[in-house]
Amino acid sequence: MEAKLALSRTGHYRMSYNITPHAVDVHLKSISWATERGQIDQVQSQQHNIDRLVGSYVANAFESLQLQRAHLERFSDTDYCRAKLSELKLPPAKVWWIQLLAKIALNSAEAPANTRQLATCLRAELPSYETELTIITRVGENLLRLMQCEGTSEIVHTLFADDLMTRWYTSSVTYNLFNALARETVRLICEQTSAKPMNILEVGAGTGGLTSHLLELFDPSATRYHFTDIGAFFLRAGRRRFANYGFVEFATLDLERDCNEQGFPNGSCSLVIANNVLHDTKNLRFTLQNVSRVLAPGGYLLMLELTDPQVWWHMCFGSLDGWWRFKSDPSDDREELMLLKSEQWSELLAATGFDQTTVLSDSVAPDFANRLFLSRVGRG
Repeated sequence: MEAKLALSRTGHYRMSYNITPHAVDVHLKSISWATERGQIDQVQSQQHNIDRLVGSYVANAFESLQLQRAHLERFSDTDYCRAKLSELKLPPAKVWWIQLLAKIALNSAEAPANTRQLATCLRAELPSYETELTIITRVGENLLRLMQCEGTSEIVHTLFADDLMTRWYTSSVTYNLFNALARETVRLICEQTSAKPMNILEVGAGTGGLTSHLLELFDPSATRYHFTDIGAFFLRAGRRRFANYGFVEFATLDLERDCNEQGFPNGSCSLVIANNVLHDTKNLRFTLQNVSRVLAPGGYLLMLELTDPQVWWHMCFGSLDGWWRFKSDPSDDREELMLLKSEQWSELLAATGFDQTTVLSDSVAPDFANRLFLSRVGRG
């Protein structure tokens, strides 16, 4: 399989890959992924108890606020919910998160469990799931306080203390399989291209969890890897973590602004990597068009996205601003949640400049919250 990178008459790079997203998918199917899948199977065998733990934390928080089931049943009415939050002196900006929590409580058919006892049992049954259980218990045990405090500084501190989120993105049951699939995908793309230099852009790189699995795949003398994020905190952490990789460059990039205006010219990148970040933007159509423009014709978008979150994601991350940014843009098609289903992502990618999309994880992984997409930009 041969690939070339040539300068077109327009001055943009043009990728010419014979390897297609479908061919990558076929290759991934030939690998067993037994260890990663075995971990997921173990977790799914305890999913009912994980959901029960989360439901118990939520029910206890609402009970502390003296909110009865009759109140929660009316929380789908946003005006009523806002009025009730005001009465309870809870931040009105958290209305959508608290509506999600109310749904969790209403869907919990069982009486609240002893959370400490249940968490201890889950840790004994699922030692490989320790990172996720730490996230769940940290938030759950502080849920009432997190519902009461203004802004997001408290939840950010809760999640990011002790490098918890770095461990989660780098080596957890939730991400082990997807990191391995992404690594093998990038390895195959690198192996099948003779295009030099490779110009890689990772958007919303965050803690660098996925980055850490990819950098050793690249030829340092023939690669520019752009580690970007909107937050200076992540860029500082990235510089420290990847200081030994001289071909990695660090820059601020806001996906809600034209990449071309931020130093990433149209048609300049061969591969864009996005790990659970695109849904955080306020208008997905603009974001995907922005990404497609920065890619050379024939270039790839490797995208991990949350499509079917488990209830603990709503409890732990639903108060973060990114989950609700779409509410600020009436032209965005999303209504209740920031996520799209797999088929909706494929349709939107097709409408924003990508001529081939394969969901690489569908034939390999059981349903486990995320999906890994590989898309190729039209050849022009």
